[in-house]
Amino acid sequence: MKWPPGNDLVLCPIAGAGAWLKAPSVPATRAADKIPLARVETGLAPWAGVCDHRTMTVSPYLFRASDHPMHIANDRLKVREAISGFGIALRYQERAPGGPEGKWCETGHSIFILSGRLRYQFDDHAVEAGPGDMLHIPAGGAHRHKPSVVGAEIVRYVLTEFG
Repeated sequence: MKWPPGNDLVLCPIAGAGAWLKAPSVPATRAADKIPLARVETGLAPWAGVCDHRTMTVSPYLFRASDHPMHIANDRLKVREAISGFGIALRYQERAPGGPEGKWCETGHSIFILSGRLRYQFDDHAVEAGPGDMLHIPAGGAHRHKPSVVGAEIVRYVLTEFG
């Protein structure tokens, strides 16, 4: 499939998802104006497509990494955070092992672990989560928790914060 000059839609493969995204196009003036996407691993698109993200609709649901840089929260925690207009924080975090024990947290979270292992201590039990594991912790004192890193690997994870 080739870049369709003069067409009003560009089909962009969504990497790894086996799907296509219809994005409005602009005239293909030069390749440098386009952003290459990774080859789709499913075999549905045997080419590395291009898609100009500048032409996509602005959305209250999209938080671009370039608009939300990483910041250092402390010597063991880096955070990239976006606050939605819906009262929910979306974060990517990198937590390093070591250091003093953290404080109790009563905020609600949904968490997806990308790499490393994380332990959550609750009042009556503890859980360990690793790559691909998901947790949902309701808000409130009855669900208070403390996170800590298990092992020597930095933990990378995505979480929402609410309540």
